[in-house]
Amino acid sequence: MATSMPTPEPTIAFEQFEDFAFLSCNGGASRYTKKDIDVLEKQVLIGTIPKGQVDLDITLTGVRGDVDVQLVTSDGDFIVGFESDCIKTFGPSTGTCNGMEISYSGYIGSTESIKISGPTSIDLNLYLYVYEFNQGESSVDADVKYSWESTDTPCCRREELCSSSFDFDLVEGNGQLLGVFDVGIESLRIEIEADGDLDLYVVDAGDPEKTAIAKAFTGVLGGFMASSAEYKGRTYAYSGWSGAGFGQMGNEWFEVEGTTNIPLEFGVSAYTDGSGTVTYYYMAA
Repeated sequence: MATSMPTPEPTIAFEQFEDFAFLSCNGGASRYTKKDIDVLEKQVLIGTIPKGQVDLDITLTGVRGDVDVQLVTSDGDFIVGFESDCIKTFGPSTGTCNGMEISYSGYIGSTESIKISGPTSIDLNLYLYVYEFNQGESSVDADVKYSWESTDTPCCRREELCSSSFDFDLVEGNGQLLGVFDVGIESLRIEIEADGDLDLYVVDAGDPEKTAIAKAFTGVLGGFMASSAEYKGRTYAYSGWSGAGFGQMGNEWFEVEGTTNIPLEFGVSAYTDGSGTVTYYYMAA
């Protein structure tokens, strides 16, 4: 079941983003539970902390055993953790790594925390390192609580469009709803790239009749080639069902001029099996 899409502002949730994520330019607080960690996994990725997260606070709780938190760069360099050349203390300490002031609780105890003052200067991967579980435990869950005050990026400063993406599967003969964009999304553009043949559709989710704004043959925009049209006070454009480029039947796009004033459901009708990626762009509020 598709739900609403995430944007930094306004904050909109989407089921594929219920993992460790930073979705608001104005900061927030969340909790992520990593389920069924196996003692044999050793190093378990929780997720990536993007560059630009301000005043980050991470706490690991609820682990029945000896499990440590680690911060690792995209190049594999350890910033926090037992293998780090920067911060790896037994007890609480504060240090500067890659231009970031980082406080670490130390690696003793079932509850550990990391705090970073100011913005993260680079992308960081958060890992759990498993040493051992309590006797009789072959797998455990781990709770990671995290918060940040704001996000300092060109997207959140409205210097460029924000973007996000997710993957989906195509099943021949099936139509599938991929998501819903709410009212108030500025400069929305949806791009789909797939290795199979599909048609994108976008409908007015607030209309009892679910009027199709973009849909092959039957939509307000339903032609073979790229075109635009006005609907309920907004101008919409669609690549056309022939695709975004010659012979690219799996690549299509849709965009809204200005700010969305109606909720928009979008999805695809698949004519072959395959897989695809949705990338959507918008201006932060």
